Amino acid sequence: QQGLKIVHHAEKTLSSFCKWQKSINPKSDLNPAHHDVAVLLTRKDICAGVNRPCETLGLSHLSGMCQPHRSCNINEDSGLPLAFTIAHELGH
Repeated sequence: QQGLKIVHHAEKTLSSFCKWQKSINPKSDLNPAHHDVAVLLTRKDICAGVNRPCETLGLSHLSGMCQPHRSCNINEDSGLPLAFTIAHELGH
């Protein structure tokens, strides 16, 4: 997608994804395309803090779900355990 950059560096990917999802999200809750939270699933090996593969499985902003520009998270596709990663990141 134009404006969305997914790289190994998890913080950069999260920042890019959060900006992108906010830019495409209609402001009105009445719009059927409006979303409250955005979840990115990727097979790229993401890593918190550096631009190389590592053991990071997901990343989100702390206390971000109540803020439209921060209600987003990124998750590395790890198969069935991905469900636990998404639930964990949504809990932040």
